[in-house]
Amino acid sequence: MSLQKVAKSYFSELIERTRIQAVDVDCFGEVHACRIHDVMFELIMMKSFEDNFVMLVGDRWSLSTQRLNVRRLSLDCRTATDGLDLSNFDMTRIRSLAICGCIASFHFIPKCKFVRMLDFESCGGLDSRHLKNIGDLFLLKYLSLKSTWISELPLQIGNLKCLETLDLTQTNVRKLPKEITQLQRLVHLLAGGAELPEGVGNMLCLQTLCIRAASKRSNKAVKELLRLTNLRQLDMSYINLKVGRSQDERLDACLPLVIGELGNCNCNLQSLSLNLLGYSMGLFLELQLPLSASPDTLQSLKIKGEHGFLRVPMWMSSLPHLADLELTVAAVGERDTEILAKLPTLTRLRLTIKEPHSQGILIRESGFPSLKELCINCRVMPVFFVEGVMLKLQKFELQFHAYQEDLRFVHFSTEHLQSLKEFRFTVVCKDLSDHDIEFLKEAFKNAVFI
Repeated sequence: MSLQKVAKSYFSELIERTRIQAVDVDCFGEVHACRIHDVMFELIMMKSFEDNFVMLVGDRWSLSTQRLNVRRLSLDCRTATDGLDLSNFDMTRIRSLAICGCIASFHFIPKCKFVRMLDFESCGGLDSRHLKNIGDLFLLKYLSLKSTWISELPLQIGNLKCLETLDLTQTNVRKLPKEITQLQRLVHLLAGGAELPEGVGNMLCLQTLCIRAASKRSNKAVKELLRLTNLRQLDMSYINLKVGRSQDERLDACLPLVIGELGNCNCNLQSLSLNLLGYSMGLFLELQLPLSASPDTLQSLKIKGEHGFLRVPMWMSSLPHLADLELTVAAVGERDTEILAKLPTLTRLRLTIKEPHSQGILIRESGFPSLKELCINCRVMPVFFVEGVMLKLQKFELQFHAYQEDLRFVHFSTEHLQSLKEFRFTVVCKDLSDHDIEFLKEAFKNAVFI
């Protein structure tokens, strides 16, 4: 088993033993948030202090009562007004450091030269001076700058030869230094809005890549994705920019080709997400055929954009393990729902439909044997469910974009969804009268209170 699977099994065991409580569980059973009872928290902290396993500094915990030769340190700076005095700590012993709050007054990070894990998520006051000597932390395996105001990475980032995870989600970093491609052990690169760098094909250990493509340089880097044979998850925002007139200079020239070949050279790809921003229908048409070569291992597929596929592609029914699907299409008919209904493991479906149709959407009783969560985003149109349909559906979300001329087509009901536990109805409206809004409210009541 991989280290990640071992850790996940430990986490699941803690939940099963009610040591921690899961509060946000999705339809796949994945836990996204959890909490600890106050009594259990006190017990954990007391035992951690006794065994010198982890040390929490700040808020209620007095520095004077704690050991100063700690290896795992968690700093809570949210209530400290003048910062925390850590002068008595032997920072060279620190192996794991997590910080909450503001660290503007701290300059001790370079002293943690043997640290393996640095977590700065949501830290206020973090800037380039805190990362000035980051290259000296030669044993660092995990670095999270998530939800900070950091805007650039130092060139020394290339010295972190042991780094396995780099999280830049929700930061202002838009360009990665070329030195980052020297990180041969990097497994997870969550680059957020940063641009795909040239040389990414040298990072052969990459399993997770979340990034954007937005220039001619990205066009060359996209082709290098074919070398990443260990890639399991690819999440890429593809931004349409006018970078050249010739076919080779077009940013979208190589995307269909690479996506098609990705299925042949990388048989282990499990998750593919493409967010096509600013593209016309043309790119979606070019993607229709190449995506038919998607690997059988694909479990999650998300293709979003301002436009979308004309209809649900036929090849989609040939993905036997697809469990999570998010798709943008121009229209949906009976043929389209039949294609989706044939997916045996489809558990979550999010469908955005651009064009309204007076006949609406009809979901028949056959198919969808595993579907637990359904989200439909469209202009106002009828939505019908035949009796006996979606026997496992637990969550249904309907998002209507309401225009005056479409209101006569409002017709939907949850009557035949026997396993439904949660129904969410959202209306995005503009220039509607109070009478129209009350009409929509009444339609919602009729759909719920059967």
